[in-house]
Amino acid sequence: MAKSSTYLCGVLIGGTIAGTAVLLSSPNSSQRFREEISLCKDVMIDNFQGLKRDLQELVYIGEELKEKALSFINDKLPDLVSRIKQFSEEIQPHLYEMKGYLLYLQQIVIDLKNRIQNWDK
Repeated sequence: MAKSSTYLCGVLIGGTIAGTAVLLSSPNSSQRFREEISLCKDVMIDNFQGLKRDLQELVYIGEELKEKALSFINDKLPDLVSRIKQFSEEIQPHLYEMKGYLLYLQQIVIDLKNRIQNWDK
């Protein structure tokens, strides 16, 4: 099996080399072949250059958006922190009172639940 695969590889490589040599040595075929390769090369270069420009624009837009977002956050964050701190300070004295109201309401709900359960009896 190893001998047959080596032979097959040799035939394929030899055939490729021979085919290329024939194409390049033939006056009409080699000129047309070279023109097609040159055209394909030019198209590929144009596509890569377009892709490069698009990626550079994407990076530029991303950087611009990042700068705007950071600027917005830096402008608004101090005010937001201040408002949260102020709210926290304003609600602090009322928390104990609110806890009392919540416990009172919880007791009312428990009493109502017991009365409803006792209505059936």
